Amino acid sequence: MPRVLARLWRPRHTGKIALAREVTELLAAHFPDRTLRTVGDAAYAAEHLRGLNPQITWTSRLKVTSVLHELPPPRTGKKGRPRTRGPRLGTPTDLFQQLDWHRPKVRRYGRMDTVFLAEHTCLWYGSFHTRPITVVLVWDSNCGPGTGLDRGYGAALVTTDLTTSAEQIVERYAARWALETAFFDARQTLGVGEARNRNSPCSPTHPPLRPARLHRGHHLVGAGRPPTHRHR
Repeated sequence: MPRVLARLWRPRHTGKIALAREVTELLAAHFPDRTLRTVGDAAYAAEHLRGLNPQITWTSRLKVTSVLHELPPPRTGKKGRPRTRGPRLGTPTDLFQQLDWHRPKVRRYGRMDTVFLAEHTCLWYGSFHTRPITVVLVWDSNCGPGTGLDRGYGAALVTTDLTTSAEQIVERYAARWALETAFFDARQTLGVGEARNRNSPCSPTHPPLRPARLHRGHHLVGAGRPPTHRHR
């Protein structure tokens, strides 16, 4: 029987990113000999990820407004505070014009696709502070003139995993889609997390749980809000 790790999320209280980090770090503490690869969408990338345990890698979408910088230059040995970041690279749209592209095949959504990829190791100071990250830009037939994504790339991924290839990062991020469809079915078919399932008669047969996820089969299930009886 699988074990369930849960954390209560309440609107206007602790943020989802902070809870996701907390649960991931709990798993890391229980499995100190493993690397945990966490994957999330653009909503799961912010300053809450500063100082993340090196045992954990974090992969998500990079927001189009994110500002990137080169890695800091080597220390000169002179007096004064060393620089924490290098020259400004700009947003992903600025970055795509500066990179070299290659055309590999990647497995996404149950099929092999030929895409254009470009990658660069730099800093996303606003979210990961001084921890180096790799940005992977993806371009395929779903972007370009006439598609609404005429910005030079289709998707921008960001990861703290500096040892995995760009192709594998794309495949890792695409693998989360199967979990997204599972959540959709759980909510639409089983009523998971629905308010009507939080009252006493439904509780024995309809657990009020909200799903969350981690990559590589580490599924997290967070409890919904406790039943409340309020009169308008």
